[in-house]
Parts: sequence; structure tokens; C-alpha cells
Amino acid sequence: MTSKGTAFEGDGKPSGESAQPIVVKDRNRLHAIPIEQLDYVEAQGDYVALHSGGRRYLKLQPISFLESTLDRSRFVRVHRSRIVNLERIAGISTPAKDSALTLADGTRLGMSRAGYARLLEAMDRASSTGA
Repeated sequence: MTSKGTAFEGDGKPSGESAQPIVVKDRNRLHAIPIEQLDYVEAQGDYVALHSGGRRYLKLQPISFLESTLDRSRFVRVHRSRIVNLERIAGISTPAKDSALTLADGTRLGMSRAGYARLLEAMDRASSTGA
């Protein structure tokens, strides 16, 4: 998704149009990653690594910008360097120190304490709206 012509308002909510895919250039090819197929995002310096369907795509974009364009009812930032798709979460473990979540494909991702709190809040919102 580029900063121009996105289908989102500034508050991270869809504006009524369907979400536009995130476009990533990889060598000489363009890949359009549908938002609903995005598993999670990781910050990689000035880039974000977009994980979708077992593949990883790098895009020159700050994670904070991408976070502002994603639908907050579907995506939550669980760590300063990680955003996950709520629909991909298969389990959550909360040992005394290190909280983590497991995605449907078996990927295990660490969470910060603040990220864990945001995840619980997002899951509570989702369950109260019937999503």
C-alpha cells in the first residue's frame, strides 16, 4: 500500500472501500499482497518484512506508517517491531516473563507486555462486536 490513494482514513479504519493490497517490488516484479492474506509484519530497520502465505516480502516503509493504514479491528501491534493479523492467531502463551503467540502456520512470535495488553484489548473488542 502506498501513501497515496489508499482506501483508509488516518485512524486506521477502512473508509468504506475495500482494502487495497500492499504492493511490493521484488527485483523486476511487483507483488500485490491482499490485506486479508497478510499474516504478520516485522520491522527490519527502514523496511518492513511482510509475511504472507509462507513468503516474506521486504518493503521500504516504516512499520509505524503501515500500522496507521491497517484496520485496527484486524491487526494489532504486539511488539515495537511486530504487527499481527488477529485471524491468524492459533494460541497465546503467557509464562511469567515472555509472552508469545503462535500463528496457524506454527510461527511463534514474542510479544511485549504492552503488546500483550493491546492484543487482549483487541480480542475483547472483536468478541464484543461478534467478529
